[in-house]
Amino acid sequence: MSLTYKQIWEQYSQYEFVRRIYVKRLQENGSYESSFTEIPQNIVRDSSVGSLRRTLPNSSWDFGKVVVNNARLNILSAYQEFASEEDANSIFAGFLRHNSIVRIVDAVIDKYTDPNSPEEISVTTFEGLIDARTATTEQGYESLTVLDYISILDTINVQELSLSSTTINTLVYEVMNRSPFTKYFNIDNSTTYINAGYNASSIDVSVYEGTVLQMLEDLAKGHSIFYINPSDNYFYFKEVEPTASVQYEFLERNDRKIDIGSYRQGIDRQVTHWYWSDTNISSVPLGNPINPIPKNFSIDGVTNNTQRQNLLDFVRSKTEVPKPYFKLELPYFPIINLLDRVVIQSFGQAPPDAIRWGMFAWTSTETTNPSEAPRWRKPAGIRISADDEWIVRGITHDASLKTTLEVERIP
Repeated sequence: MSLTYKQIWEQYSQYEFVRRIYVKRLQENGSYESSFTEIPQNIVRDSSVGSLRRTLPNSSWDFGKVVVNNARLNILSAYQEFASEEDANSIFAGFLRHNSIVRIVDAVIDKYTDPNSPEEISVTTFEGLIDARTATTEQGYESLTVLDYISILDTINVQELSLSSTTINTLVYEVMNRSPFTKYFNIDNSTTYINAGYNASSIDVSVYEGTVLQMLEDLAKGHSIFYINPSDNYFYFKEVEPTASVQYEFLERNDRKIDIGSYRQGIDRQVTHWYWSDTNISSVPLGNPINPIPKNFSIDGVTNNTQRQNLLDFVRSKTEVPKPYFKLELPYFPIINLLDRVVIQSFGQAPPDAIRWGMFAWTSTETTNPSEAPRWRKPAGIRISADDEWIVRGITHDASLKTTLEVERIP
């Protein structure tokens, strides 16, 4: 049995990595090719893909669409291989470049299970639509943007749809289970995929006059996020809750951490008093907090006062206690997902002037390993206990193949 991506990443500090970019071209009749075609490796540069970022909105409560930066591609095109369909040398000749599908796949090579038969262990890190309107031809290469599939939700107006559902879960499924969306990604009404943090009822859809994206952003406020997971190509609308079990551990004994920083106590995301805009409905804690932090809230489609009260109480339960958060930098780690439950450990750092026992000739037990040598000073810096668990709120994969996570402590 082959090693998993996780096993190779954890066990080997150096391993063979390969990035493949595939395209499924849009035909002139509006349909797509039946399968993906790999872009030749000789026109894919190491820096062909810019940073890939997926993160929850910055506050602890203003949820909705997961923030995804669109992929920026720089493809070698000395002979116009990746130019528009108007160029006979282009792979898009006879097709339409705009809205053709691009898939980015990252893999490590398992040369350890059977050196005579290496195997690629891959994960899809991005999939979306080429925006030819932003494409530019440079000297020797084409530069263009690939839009995340979630952008499709901004092309359909709610008033074009005939909707009858009145709870968030059923309404989301009714809206999304349509060919303009299922043409590109999968929709399933099981609670694995559609399960709002607060499944409000008596939704009034008549108040929505904008796009599907705008409606879902409003309906998700305070309790849910929605996104398309590139690894399985499913649409999710769900509560911001960590996975049931720990998915990854970043400990000192198998240290792959590059840096820990930007540690904050979470007070900037704390809200203790909630008020529904233009009403007398509120949710406040018993007693008087020393530092009350108020915020107004509303969802246009929630017009029932009981539902409003329940929603405010739910949101306050998530925001009234500050939750520390920080950033963790790792070697490129594309298999991690938003909402993964993780454990992180950091012993901190010794002050620059600390003397370590046992190093060189200081004691009878000689060691040259600083992590094993007792210190005369306590460690300083950011210290993270392995007893705590954290939820992944943000993921950034940069062009230099490093991954930065934003994690928040689970109460």
